[in-house]
Amino acid sequence: MTKTKPGMTKTKPGMTKTKPGMTQKLIIIICFLVSGLALAAPDPACQEVHLADAGWTDSSATTAVAAALLKAQGYSPKISLLSLPVILASMANGQVDVFLGNWMPSQSTFIDPYLDKKQIEVLSQNLDGAKYTLAVPEYVYNAGVHSFSDLHKYAPRFDNKVYGIEPGSDGNTKVLKMFKDPALKLSGWSLVESSEQAMLSAVRKAVPEKEWIVFEGWSPHPMNIQIPMRYLDGDERYFGPNYGASKVFTIANPVFAKKCPVPANFLKGLHFSVQDENELMLLILEEGLSPKDAARTWLTSHPTKVKDWLGAQNASLFQDFASEKTADSLIAGFSIPLGTFAENGIQFLTDNFSSEFLLFSQTVENIIQTLISALLKLRPLLAILLLTLALYFWRRSIWLSLGVCFGFMLILSMGLWAQTIETLVLVLLATLFSCALGIPLGVWASKNKAVYQVLSPILDLMQTLPTFVYLIPTLMLFGLGIVPGLISTVIFAIAAPIRLTHLGLTQVPRELLEVGDAFGASKWQRFYKIELPHAMPSILTGLNQCILLSLSMVVIAALVGANGLGTSVVRALNTVNVKQGFEAGLAIVILALILDRTLRFKQGSP
Repeated sequence: MTKTKPGMTKTKPGMTKTKPGMTQKLIIIICFLVSGLALAAPDPACQEVHLADAGWTDSSATTAVAAALLKAQGYSPKISLLSLPVILASMANGQVDVFLGNWMPSQSTFIDPYLDKKQIEVLSQNLDGAKYTLAVPEYVYNAGVHSFSDLHKYAPRFDNKVYGIEPGSDGNTKVLKMFKDPALKLSGWSLVESSEQAMLSAVRKAVPEKEWIVFEGWSPHPMNIQIPMRYLDGDERYFGPNYGASKVFTIANPVFAKKCPVPANFLKGLHFSVQDENELMLLILEEGLSPKDAARTWLTSHPTKVKDWLGAQNASLFQDFASEKTADSLIAGFSIPLGTFAENGIQFLTDNFSSEFLLFSQTVENIIQTLISALLKLRPLLAILLLTLALYFWRRSIWLSLGVCFGFMLILSMGLWAQTIETLVLVLLATLFSCALGIPLGVWASKNKAVYQVLSPILDLMQTLPTFVYLIPTLMLFGLGIVPGLISTVIFAIAAPIRLTHLGLTQVPRELLEVGDAFGASKWQRFYKIELPHAMPSILTGLNQCILLSLSMVVIAALVGANGLGTSVVRALNTVNVKQGFEAGLAIVILALILDRTLRFKQGSP
């Protein structure tokens, strides 16, 4: 009989088996844990999940929730803010993975071609009970406006306007089609395109004054709680039956769904209720939280939802993730609430002087619209002929006159004459107001060093502050329309005439000033006959720069309802329409060249 050594057991004759020692046991445990972690960790090829956000509050909220839950599971979600057509095009070419905001049937026009080609896959329905159609305040509904067919009866009271969201959106596209429907009799109406928040700002201004307004409304959204509103019954060809009853789907590019089944299946199981989304949107709109913070706050207060979505085993992953203290959250407790001061200041003005601002806005807009209407009553060919002749007598340049004539004819051939006139009026008025204020301020600053020391940092701020920021206070104070666009443009462009006027006057040679003093010139004579002529080239350069800066704000002003070429550019961007974008951009370039060459006066040859 064969004896075995300690730690060995006999199995079959001629074979021995070693008992696992402590080291071997540790190796087995480590291998088991590593294999478990490998199974739990995301596939490196699926580590980054690219989510799209359409910029609507509900889309931002649900996308942020999905991102928070994915991050808790170890993924690296990336969110891109894009318009709907750009989302669909990017999803078809594989640049975007998932979108949780596919409203149907309102988005059918946009998405059906991609579904037919199988370039986009529907993962699941994430919301039921939604609606999307036109709405009016309750007092308008009680006055007899119950459906689309009632709108034309009260056209003057609505000022022939429908308030929509961003240019190129599916709802705006449907409204524009309604205007062409002879049965609805809306041919003379216009669509005010801006954004979700700008539209709601206009509604909130109209309701206290009992003004009539028709706008795009949808549910879920806090507007249904905050605004006494009613949805209109309408033609099923546009927003669908039952007041635009909608379903919201999660869609993905097919490659992602096949390559990454684990995150795809998780997102497929992500479902919301109308109440869920209302609560999330209230955190964003009323509490002022970012979508990311709103999602984290809401998920933390709804552990049952987290457990349903992640499973009981993984629910603790989110709790650990949510309890993490980031550097931003630590610093936030010690931050200076500068933004709160600005918000309170604007809110004070809105609460106490709302009617005065509104009256000013309506008066200025009526004047501008009257001017635009008068210019548009001229036949385009006659207007071009008159402008060409006037320019020839002004500049005495046949080539410049022919070039301007050709430019305007090209704009007319592209069908952008009306938008060009609207843009031209906006730019010229903004330049007029900027120079009327800026040149005197520049003169004052050149005569008083203290004034310039005060103005200089203000001008630095005005020139470096992102242009979108100008739109926020002007929108709140003056509402939608051309007035907030005009005021924002003046604020942005006024720095050029101030700085260049100051520069020209401070560079007048001391010898010239001493000659004037020697001949007994008064201060006014010295300024008018010596300083001003010497500074004129710099002042005219300021005028030129003011025009170009005003034109650069055209697209930005379109986001608050100022019509013109900017609206065409934004609509082209949001619909990925290369033809429309190129033509509108070319029209802006032509207009810039015409204004630049025409208003150079005698500063060199054109």
